Amino acid sequence: MRIRLSCLFLVLSQFSGIGQAADLEIVIAQVGSDVVATGTGSLADLAGLSLAASGISTNALIRPGQSRILVGGPGNFNIYNGLTVSGSLGTGGSDIFANSSSGLKFGLNGGGSSLWLTSSFTNGTSFNSSATWTNKTLADLGLTVGNTLNATWNSGTRSLSVNVVPEPSTYVLAGIGILTMLALARRTKLKTVQISS
Repeated sequence: MRIRLSCLFLVLSQFSGIGQAADLEIVIAQVGSDVVATGTGSLADLAGLSLAASGISTNALIRPGQSRILVGGPGNFNIYNGLTVSGSLGTGGSDIFANSSSGLKFGLNGGGSSLWLTSSFTNGTSFNSSATWTNKTLADLGLTVGNTLNATWNSGTRSLSVNVVPEPSTYVLAGIGILTMLALARRTKLKTVQISS
């Protein structure tokens, strides 16, 4: 039974990004008829990064083909270089601006290997930001479910991850399916023991 539960955790962790310890994380999911990107985390400092531009102003956006995403509400942001980036978000080719957003701005331009952070950043800033694209699907935005974009800097001691996950109800269905399989396997094992007794 322990092996089965370990397998269940392993499968669910592959879908959800559980166990990844990024300083900053953005999770992009289909929520009903909308696509929602939620950004969380905190950043101790800017060690290993160099300021490339400051006071940039634009709305929250996504451009999967260039691995570009920005979450957060009104306000300016700065661009920092010095990242190593791997992975991709999908194939979308132009900036698609969010219909609504909130929180402090942060994001990643994987194509330019740069980190985007609110101009009001101070060491230890915590982020709880979002961006919503109404009446859009992940496919409409050019996103590929299961794709992950990772960025590291300061010799790998700081990181940001962006994960494209299925609709939360998919987790429920996957969990029900796995639990059903476990129950059937247990039932079959019990019947086998009863017949041989």
